Amino acid sequence: MNEKILEIVKKSPQLVKSHQREEWVQLFSKDAEIEDPVGSRPYKQEELGKFWDAFIAPNEITFHSNFDILSGNTVARDVNIHTILPSKHEVWVPAHLFYTVKDGKVISMYAHWDLSKMVFDFLKMKGAISAMTSLSFSIFKNLGIPGIWGFTKAFLWGIKGSGEKIIKSQNLANHLKKDADLNFSLNDLSNIKVLNTRSSGYYTSFSFEKEGKKGIGNLKFCPLSKNITWGRLYH
Repeated sequence: MNEKILEIVKKSPQLVKSHQREEWVQLFSKDAEIEDPVGSRPYKQEELGKFWDAFIAPNEITFHSNFDILSGNTVARDVNIHTILPSKHEVWVPAHLFYTVKDGKVISMYAHWDLSKMVFDFLKMKGAISAMTSLSFSIFKNLGIPGIWGFTKAFLWGIKGSGEKIIKSQNLANHLKKDADLNFSLNDLSNIKVLNTRSSGYYTSFSFEKEGKKGIGNLKFCPLSKNITWGRLYH
């Protein structure tokens, strides 16, 4: 069963790369939700075709997996996403992807990557303004004003570098909300080597290594206090 879950998850980027729209949409359950990136507007199953047309169809997208962690029916992935836009600009985005699978279908996919960093890096390229305008038109054409606004939210708000700084300090005890919902103890994070961090919305995820084994963590921060309210480790 575990191998089947991983197989289903790995099929998603394969279908994206080969531009198989209907097959990709059918990977998701009727009540599925995706948020890409986290902090932007989430999309339900009936909207996935339009999401595809806005963000996937115009581009050539390849996922390069660094490692995967299977925990129950959730797969956490550390990846680098390579996108070639119609303008021929190339963009590399490091990300953590969290898929949950039930009854042979993906019921949720949350992509953690920093939209603001991607945009600032992209704007340094020649011809970037024209390419960004074309992307915005594609979003508007397929998703309307709600799509533009929903995508922009991930650029404007979030924990960003503050969450990454807290994780790298490895001093989570001083930033935990009293009733934080965690599936781990702070001892589980002792003597870890943080490999990377990804802030998206009010979440910061991180890859780590401990005693020769790799894992991925994910923490949610309170927008006001910046205290950790929720956390999961996948290892």
